[in-house]
Amino acid sequence: MPETAHIPGIQYHEIKLTGRSIERHIASLLTWWQFLRITLSNEESSQFIFLYALKYRNEAIRIVAENVLVPRGLLGIGRDKLDHSGAEIAQALTLYTSTQTTPVLVHCTQGKDRTGLICCLILMILDVPMPAIEHDYFLTDDGLASEREELIQEVKSVGLTEAWAYTDSEMILGLKSHIGDKYGGLDAYLDSIGFDKSRRALVRDTLLV
Repeated sequence: MPETAHIPGIQYHEIKLTGRSIERHIASLLTWWQFLRITLSNEESSQFIFLYALKYRNEAIRIVAENVLVPRGLLGIGRDKLDHSGAEIAQALTLYTSTQTTPVLVHCTQGKDRTGLICCLILMILDVPMPAIEHDYFLTDDGLASEREELIQEVKSVGLTEAWAYTDSEMILGLKSHIGDKYGGLDAYLDSIGFDKSRRALVRDTLLV
């Protein structure tokens, strides 16, 4: 894979929300036969294998997409990231705790799923009303409109459905409900991943005028 060009004078923080913990979780949702098929399709590695570690193995990607990602849906994978990518989420949120690392441009492949999760959490920390957070999230569909057909072809080519080229109407409220039901609320969730009250206060001090 070619390296992405970096602009001089800009700090880059390559934080992978789909890290080893969530890779293991996704792998655990495969049947043994599905897992073996993925392993055998990647002769260069005997580790746990997941979509983002196998971008060059279409068969492996399709197995994971059809058997795990599509059944769980965008919201389900969003919940999985909350549960299994806590360290990476905390690392990303830390960039918003100082004027030395802001403003921040956060992005991912389509700019709606991993990006949407981080932006949602930041806005929740700032006590932005949920309807406003939903509105901001849904604006992504407008931003991707010119690339829609290309995105649809791309997601279908790896075994995903057309829905993966759009935002999920239940995403924001679904994430909020999951945080409340499983962790007891936003503060408790953020405490559990090491992003404590003092760090949340720094986010507010940095971003609120």
